[in-house]
Amino acid sequence: MGGRIGRHKRVPATVSRKQAYELADFVVVTIEAEKPGTMQYLDYSLKILDSSVVYIPQTI
Repeated sequence: MGGRIGRHKRVPATVSRKQAYELADFVVVTIEAEKPGTMQYLDYSLKILDSSVVYIPQTI
């Protein structure tokens, strides 16, 4: 573990299951908000059925 991503040091991150679910919710809203056009209203429901840890290394 360790190393760098650009000028930033890589450090382990720990989040609780509840925090991970909240982050997933944030990601869904962020993806929708970044789509072209002017969003005036977003009605959605996010139901998490299962969870797992996924590590995706970033190659610089």
